[in-house]
Amino acid sequence: MRKINILDLFIVVIVILAILGFFLVRSGKTPIAEVRGKEREIEIDFIIRNLPLVDHNFILPGEKAFIRIKNQPFAWVVVKDIKIYKKKIIIPDFKGGFKTIDDINNPFNVDCLVTFTARGYVTSDSIVLGTKVKVGMSITIESYKADVTGVISAIRVKEE
Repeated sequence: MRKINILDLFIVVIVILAILGFFLVRSGKTPIAEVRGKEREIEIDFIIRNLPLVDHNFILPGEKAFIRIKNQPFAWVVVKDIKIYKKKIIIPDFKGGFKTIDDINNPFNVDCLVTFTARGYVTSDSIVLGTKVKVGMSITIESYKADVTGVISAIRVKEE
C-alpha cells in the first residue's frame, strides 16, 4: 500500500478550491459580485485644477467619455456639463482694496468643472460605481481629445 504524500494532498486541495472559486465567481454567488442597493442615475461633479488648455472644446456636453475611478476602469458615461474658469490673480489697487485680473504668468492654465451622469447603486453607506465613490477621490476621464485627472467634488442622486 502506498502512503499519501502531504504535499501532494495540499496541492490537490488548492487546485480544487481554485476551480470551485472560479465557478462561484462566474455564477455570481460571491459577496463581491452582489451589490445590495437601488440602481439610480448618479450625477458627479469633478474638478480639474491647473489644466494647461488651448482648445476649450476638449470635451463637449452630450459627448460620451470613459472614466477610471481610483485607476480602475469603470464605464462609458455621458458628459452633462463643463465649465471652464480662467485663472485669476489678486492685486492691490492701492486704495485699500483688491482687484482680480487674468493670470498673465500662465495664460493657458484653467480650472474645469465637469459634470457627468452614470448608472450606479445607492447603498446604505455609499454610492457604488464599480467601486465606492466619495468626495475627494481621484477620477480620470478619457474622451476623444483628452485624458485628464481630477477630484470628485459633488455627488448627486437623481430621483426617478
